[in-house]
Amino acid sequence: MRVRPRPDESAPALVFLPAMGVRAGYYDRFVDALYEAGYSVVVTDLRGQGDSTAPRGRRGGGYHDRIELDLPAVTAVARERFPKAPLFVVGHSLGGQLSLLRAACHGDEDGLAGIAVIATGTAHWRAFGRRVPYVLVGSWIIPAVTRTLGRWPGHWFGFGGRQPAALMLDWSRHSRTGRYQPTGYDRDLAELLAGVSLPVLALSLEADPLAPRRAVDAMIDRLTGTTVTKVHLTRADGLSRVGHFAWARDPAVVADHVASWVRDQAARPD
Repeated sequence: MRVRPRPDESAPALVFLPAMGVRAGYYDRFVDALYEAGYSVVVTDLRGQGDSTAPRGRRGGGYHDRIELDLPAVTAVARERFPKAPLFVVGHSLGGQLSLLRAACHGDEDGLAGIAVIATGTAHWRAFGRRVPYVLVGSWIIPAVTRTLGRWPGHWFGFGGRQPAALMLDWSRHSRTGRYQPTGYDRDLAELLAGVSLPVLALSLEADPLAPRRAVDAMIDRLTGTTVTKVHLTRADGLSRVGHFAWARDPAVVADHVASWVRDQAARPD
């Protein structure tokens, strides 16, 4: 975990959660931009990725451990470090999914002021248009390989990085069925998204095959109980790099939208 504090202890603090299989260091330019915008930033690798010391491979755990153990631990550290600051979570892809599912399960328990998600959508095959065959086939291949090897060797397939079996079995079950019912939960967590009361910013990106606009809308439109700001960013908006990952190499436009939204939310009266 890396902490970049602003001198002003009351400045909003942002906890950033990466995508599946992506080291936190990949987002350094994005983190720099948020810091320069006036915010303290806490950055952490997801369980088993990058510098994380959590178990990998067979013992790495699935969605449940990330939602129930990892996220509250990270936000608790941020709250202790910045007790006077409004606290926001910013998540990319899986990081955004986990953030929203945590809020769906536990409401305002973590004391957040809002959640911003980037390229965060459903993985359900029906939301992928012309890419449906690829997603549907992948949703069956991934569990077959994972069960055979006891882990997901994403570096062999160019998707997801090295991941524990539990995580990828949870992911592929959602991709096949559209239900968010990871091992350890007795109901579809997607049904709880309507109860999220925290304000949400949802950014979708041009030319994103892993979280196309339709997939983002399919997840975000479930947030019927709160104020949601949806923005679809394209080259016309100034993005020099489009797609699911490339934006982080030149993140100014994405960072500007996140920073502006956080500023607006932090200025609202309690």
